[in-house]
Amino acid sequence: MIQEERKSIFEKEVAAAPITNGESESKENPKENFLDPFQMQQQEIKKRTMGKPRTNPLKKILEEDVVEKTNAALNSSSRDVESELEEMNKISPKDLKLAEQMMFNGYAEFDIEMPQLPDIKLTICSTNAEEMNMLEEIVFDMMKKAEDLGDGTLNLPNNHVQSMRNALFIALSYRGMNMEELMKDTSYQLNTIKKGIIKISELYDEGEIKKADDFKKSLKNKLIKRASAIKRLATPILEFISSEKYNFDEKMLQIMRTKNILPKS
Repeated sequence: MIQEERKSIFEKEVAAAPITNGESESKENPKENFLDPFQMQQQEIKKRTMGKPRTNPLKKILEEDVVEKTNAALNSSSRDVESELEEMNKISPKDLKLAEQMMFNGYAEFDIEMPQLPDIKLTICSTNAEEMNMLEEIVFDMMKKAEDLGDGTLNLPNNHVQSMRNALFIALSYRGMNMEELMKDTSYQLNTIKKGIIKISELYDEGEIKKADDFKKSLKNKLIKRASAIKRLATPILEFISSEKYNFDEKMLQIMRTKNILPKS
C-alpha cells in the first residue's frame, strides 16, 4: 500500500508538470552570457586596481634618471673643484711668472740648481715650433747625405741620429752655466740663433726666398757647431738638463690646462 501510494504521488507530480519545447524553455530561462578569457582578465585587473592612484611608469623612470644625473653632476663638480685646487697648489708664483713670459713674450728662461752642487746654476730656455722645425730639418739633411745601401736602409747608425737630435735640442734649450754663455763667439750664442730663426720666417713672409734659404743654411751650420759643443759636456749634465727641460715643458702645459688661472696684466 505504501509503495503504491508513493508511486501515485510521483506519477501525479509528473503528470502535473507542464510539457514544454525548446523555445519556451529558452524564453523562460535565458542562456548565461559567458566572458572570454581576455574580458575576464580585464575585469580582474580593474578589481585589483580599484581605488589605487594611477601612476605613470615612464614619468617615474624619468624622475629617477634626473635625480641620478643631478647627483652625478654634483659629485663630478666636487671632484673637479678638488682637482683644480690640487693643481693650483702645485703651481708656484715663479711658475706663473714663467707662464706670463711665454704668453706675452713668446719666450721664457730660468735658472736651476743641481741638488748636490748648489753653487752651480744652469740656465734653461723655452723652445718654440719654428726652432723644433729647424732641428728636424738638420736631422733630415744629415739623413739625405747618408749612403743608401740599396735595401731601404741608410749607412747611418740610429744612435748617431738620436744623439744628434738630443744635442740639437739641448743646444736650443741650454744657455750656459753661472750666467755665462756656452759659446764665446756671439754668432754661435743662443740669443743669436733664436733671433736668426725668427728672421728666417720674416724673410719668407716678405717673399725673400733666396735670401731666406741662404740665411737658413748659414744658421743651420751655426746650430750644428753649438750642438757639437753640447756633446762635449759630461753625460750626467746632459741628462740633468734634458730632465729639467722636460719638467719645465710639463709644468707650462699644466698651467695652460688649469682652469681659472689667467696671466696677470
